[in-house]
Amino acid sequence: MPKEEKQENSEKKVAGEDGVAEKRPGIITGEEIEQLGLVDPPSEECLRATSYDLKLGPELFICGKKKPKFINLEEKGLKGITIESFGTIIFSTREKIDLSKHKNIVGRFGLKIGRGLDGLILQVGPQVEPGYKGPLFGVLLNTRGEGKTIMLDERFLAIEFSRTSSIPSNDLFDKNVKEINSLYEFLIKSQHINPDHLARPSVIQKVRDELRAYQERHKIKTERDDRKTIKRTLIWTIIGVAIAILLGLYNAFGDKIFSRFRQGESFDIQAVKTSALDGTGEQGQPAHKNEDRTGSFMADKNNSTVVAESNETKQEENGVSEKKHE
Repeated sequence: MPKEEKQENSEKKVAGEDGVAEKRPGIITGEEIEQLGLVDPPSEECLRATSYDLKLGPELFICGKKKPKFINLEEKGLKGITIESFGTIIFSTREKIDLSKHKNIVGRFGLKIGRGLDGLILQVGPQVEPGYKGPLFGVLLNTRGEGKTIMLDERFLAIEFSRTSSIPSNDLFDKNVKEINSLYEFLIKSQHINPDHLARPSVIQKVRDELRAYQERHKIKTERDDRKTIKRTLIWTIIGVAIAILLGLYNAFGDKIFSRFRQGESFDIQAVKTSALDGTGEQGQPAHKNEDRTGSFMADKNNSTVVAESNETKQEENGVSEKKHE
């Protein structure tokens, strides 16, 4: 076979529907991605030399909940979504991929390395088949111990396109022709997945919930023990301060107080000794009553003396009168 004929046959193998030979197999550049209209809507900031950055779309499905939970960030007025620890979400991209007119172009997309280092794991299909039209979908798992937030329209994915070595047959191509417009349509109609199954907690989530419950119980116990410790510490601190104040008062005024106390005790003892000498201490009578008795006794004695003296005076007067009569 002549060389020119071989080249013509090779070009026919990679030709499109119109029979015009496209470029040879290989990765498509950013300029070609824009020219061929493979991404809709296109954005200059997302174009790379041999790839295109994809943004997070508004449609999400939160896995692991008791009830299926589709969510639209724009309708909820949310700026992003936080994937909880060991949580999983199913996402859709903002952009739509259009390979419906290209039989020999396929795409592959993946997570950017920055988000991978941040603890996120992406699961997607092996490639975007020729004939597909619509947003891209995937599963994101957060492997970190804390929640991770992805913002709406964040460029967290990258896609590259390449040409195949030949044109697939029409039968095979027709099988891949597919147009999907929403996440709900992708899960229910395309993948025939029951959202209730996606909503069931995974084993990892169950273990995580058990760990959280244990940590919460331990936290409550720790807080209770801390309160008891603080209370005991406060009580002993107050006691220590009180003792320190008493010791300070003793050092400042203790000698004066005890010296006065000793002086008062000596005075009381001297008073007791004095009352004992007066004869009143043994009978336990008050001092003023003993004084009254002593005074009355002395008055009686004086009265007896006066009576005796008056009797003697009368006797003398009687003797004198008798002598006169004689």
